[in-house]
Amino acid sequence: MKRNLGLLAALIVLLGITYFTQERRGILKEQEKDNYSKILDTSKYGDLVEIQTPFGHIKKFNDGFINFTDGHRANQKVVNEFLTRLSHIRSKKFLKDISKEKMKEFFPEDHMKMTFTFENEVLEYQLGAKLNFSQDFYVAMRTKSSGLVVAIANDKMPFEGVVSKENEHRSDHKYNRVKALFNLAPNFFLDLSIFEEEELERSIVFSNLANESFAIDFKAQTTNPPPEHPIIVSKAKMSHLRERLLSLRAFNYLSNVDDTTNFSRKVGTIKTSEGLYTIYERYKGDQSYYIFNPKNNIYYQFKAGEQKLLLFNIQNVWDLRVVEELGSKIKITFDNNETLELEVHKIGEEASKLFKILLSPAQYVEKVKDFSKYKNWKLKLIINSRELEVLFTESEMLVLDRKQKLTYHYTRFSKEPISVDPDKYRVK
Repeated sequence: MKRNLGLLAALIVLLGITYFTQERRGILKEQEKDNYSKILDTSKYGDLVEIQTPFGHIKKFNDGFINFTDGHRANQKVVNEFLTRLSHIRSKKFLKDISKEKMKEFFPEDHMKMTFTFENEVLEYQLGAKLNFSQDFYVAMRTKSSGLVVAIANDKMPFEGVVSKENEHRSDHKYNRVKALFNLAPNFFLDLSIFEEEELERSIVFSNLANESFAIDFKAQTTNPPPEHPIIVSKAKMSHLRERLLSLRAFNYLSNVDDTTNFSRKVGTIKTSEGLYTIYERYKGDQSYYIFNPKNNIYYQFKAGEQKLLLFNIQNVWDLRVVEELGSKIKITFDNNETLELEVHKIGEEASKLFKILLSPAQYVEKVKDFSKYKNWKLKLIINSRELEVLFTESEMLVLDRKQKLTYHYTRFSKEPISVDPDKYRVK
């Protein structure tokens, strides 16, 4: 809370002092005694207890903030970042004796307001129009005790992207960026994260309609069931999944769901130390996915496609490469029984294409129960003493390891199979 007060105080002070002169060697004594800085000094207002934007409204609760309407927890980091962002808006010139007509001209959109409520004061902050001849724009600040202050202001944050020097002085890029702060979504301040870091320190059980239940232990870097030898768990994929789960954010939520039959169906569950999360498809005919959070009994709504992070196969965290490295020599037998022994640094174009696939992850692997359907091999390989066969179906390229009873499946995005012509494997 003290940090919030400090950030907001910085915002108001920055708006109340002419900062261009501060970039010089010193500040004149007259400016240090500037009346505006005294009028807008928030230290006398007490604690910040409420923030209201055009579409969002949060209030103080204990050491943080909650949603004004339903008490949903706000994300303290987001609140702090928001106040810090506003602090980069700084006054250049203060205006006096402004007529009602000019106020309407300077502030054509009445809803572009934010209200900061303190224990002893209410501060209203309004964004006005952009000036035609520069990047500057109008701002207004109003308090019950001190009345209205109007200023020409500028955003001190640097440009993002490329802006031509010719039009930079009057670009609306910065103004539109500031304006976006007044159009933040209703749930912008809220903590819509699903998982907490402590939950992911223990084993988690995933279950969904497409796959059997499986467990992942991020700390031990293991899965249950474990992968078949020689497949191993991918530490990189495990770390990536963990970070994705921690950063997962819903965009909306349902807090009063009395009848779960309004969901189309249950498609999965995730069991952690905090309880059982349940994943649902479509609510009252919409096209969204939802997850029930046992920590607060809320149903969180996801954007289309994000449910894939929760509904996946255990093989998504395995290293599904056929081989990690090729070694120095590879022996290839073709379906015409011709055999070549190739040095890895001296191979033809078609061999390079094949080996590139073998060094990349397969889409999935399967345990072989019936070898009878794997008779029509096109290539036989010996890589690092490991014997492999390459076969083709209409939609896939398969790599068969008879000894380990495994098949690696690669999707054929091109209908043209990899050539089995020995001449194309030789170096020319």
